Amino acid sequence: MVLADCLHYVQENIEEFDYIFDLATLTRASIGAFGGYTTAVMGYSEKLKKKILKASKESGELVGFLPFNDYLEKLLESQIADFVNTSPNKNGAAITASLFLSKFIKSKNKKKWLYFDIAGPFYRKEVWAYPSYGATGVVRLLLKFMEDLKK
Repeated sequence: MVLADCLHYVQENIEEFDYIFDLATLTRASIGAFGGYTTAVMGYSEKLKKKILKASKESGELVGFLPFNDYLEKLLESQIADFVNTSPNKNGAAITASLFLSKFIKSKNKKKWLYFDIAGPFYRKEVWAYPSYGATGVVRLLLKFMEDLKK
């Protein structure tokens, strides 16, 4: 819920921003889809995802995209609350976690937002490709993304 509060805070208190990126290890479910070396990325903007893919290829930090779908979003419905934060059905858990976060993104900002599920690469016990061992995340990727904004 803290991450949801942060998403809300940014949109209410920062006047101008180009993007909202949140990075978390909510469910670890993306590891089943992509293994331990790839960050799962979810969001509404195909254009923004293409920019992230370009930065991924140039930085050496791998990303894969998981699609939102209406069937999984229905798993967040509740008869008591506005929606639930976790579904008893764990299929698609990485996607439903991201869909949960998307509930806190205002409509006007949906195309500016991406969720990075860094469960796989957030901490590695061995060196692989560019990232070293230890805490990694997607620092190189995001730095490359920001460098490309200057071009």
